Amino acid sequence: MNISRDSYTANVTIFNYLKKQEAIEGPWELGWRWYEDEILVSTLGAKVSKQSNVLKFGECCKHRVTFVDLPQQTDDDQRIVANCCKGGVIPSWFREADLAKSSSSFQISVGQVGIKFHPPPLDVMLTTQGLEYVCGSLSEVRNTPGYLNTWLTTCNLYALQILKIHEVHI
Repeated sequence: MNISRDSYTANVTIFNYLKKQEAIEGPWELGWRWYEDEILVSTLGAKVSKQSNVLKFGECCKHRVTFVDLPQQTDDDQRIVANCCKGGVIPSWFREADLAKSSSSFQISVGQVGIKFHPPPLDVMLTTQGLEYVCGSLSEVRNTPGYLNTWLTTCNLYALQILKIHEVHI
């Protein structure tokens, strides 16, 4: 959304386009691995559930960060983000036909350490109540008004097929 010499802010939005599932039932967890030595400074509209940014003597290691949605009854200071705080439930757009209702958003403020360009995060993952979504790599979306850079990934529900093998001893 905006950038300075040593930080940037970003808006993160999850849209539910699933046809066969009425809603993403929360709590959802969305995570990724930072490309370089980025440090999460703050978040609005979500909370950090896992973070592995370790600072040692002024050096930051590569790390993952995972966010979880806030409950619907969240304080007003967190609700300044449009479409936030839905308790992890995101109805399907095919049922609602309304992208605002079928999305969940949050904002992050990120500190940068020696970053010369702004690459997208890596290894995006989305999970909800025991379901895992496989996400592709982020690709750049051009000409998005109001944003400096925009990246998009699609996450598909990963269904594990359990195969039962019976042993027969003769």
